[in-house]
Amino acid sequence: MKSLTFLTFIALLTLSSFTQSFAGNYSPEERCREILKVPTISPDVVSNVKADLISGKWMVEQELLGSSQFQSSNTNLYFYNYGMADLVSTDPQTGIQLITYLWRVEKFGEEPFLVLTSKEGRSEKLFKVEQTCKGINLTNAVSGEKTTMVFQKIKEEKELNGIKFNLTGSWDCMTYPFDITTNTETCGTFEKMEGAYLKYEMKEDGTYTKNLGTDQMDVEEKGFWEVSEDGQYIIFHAAKRGNAEEIFATYVAQVSHLNYGEMVLKQALHGTGEFDTLFCTDIKTFFFNKA
Repeated sequence: MKSLTFLTFIALLTLSSFTQSFAGNYSPEERCREILKVPTISPDVVSNVKADLISGKWMVEQELLGSSQFQSSNTNLYFYNYGMADLVSTDPQTGIQLITYLWRVEKFGEEPFLVLTSKEGRSEKLFKVEQTCKGINLTNAVSGEKTTMVFQKIKEEKELNGIKFNLTGSWDCMTYPFDITTNTETCGTFEKMEGAYLKYEMKEDGTYTKNLGTDQMDVEEKGFWEVSEDGQYIIFHAAKRGNAEEIFATYVAQVSHLNYGEMVLKQALHGTGEFDTLFCTDIKTFFFNKA
């Protein structure tokens, strides 16, 4: 009897080990995000939420702030430690769109709340924060509507620095950069223009210069550039002419391919001034070689 009991115990132990191995050797609790398993990061709940928001990118499963333009399934929110957040949406129909917010975390009672303010300071939204193994649940403090943000890992600092290093330099577009159109109200030229070009120069100090035009004219834009934390997007902050500190527009380009000498960007070109509809495009793919 003892022998049978011992064999039964061994069999059950073996089955248990096999089951755990098949399941990946993780209990549901162990699959939870690391930041939730280390509550000693800071005794302050506000600091914990801030650290959480900055530690990854966030896929927004539902509309955020009730904005209908972000109905695409590919909408990501990036929080930066200097108090700004970028909401980037990629959609085959509407292209790449970006809204920038100011953000902060405050505590009301014992609960943490995320405050998102429009960049112009005209509107402010307050969300109660609930951290989960999947990500963060946001509840609008006024309407009660819920938004789910799913956590996704960002690039390691070393890998992100490598992307920035490869982007730094001068880039020449290898194809005709503008759209062809028959309508004066839409972006593009009526026929291909001689000597048409598009160039980017992205510098190590975070500034950039964009030149586009033809043999007959040149349009130059200067500003600041940065890379999203997952390395998928370049964000261009165009500075006002004559005032490098004043940003008048922000554009986004998706990095489809990058190595030391080749770059493929998916973006829409935006014209400036009198060339608004001439040197602009709908969202399209641009192929670059490093000069």
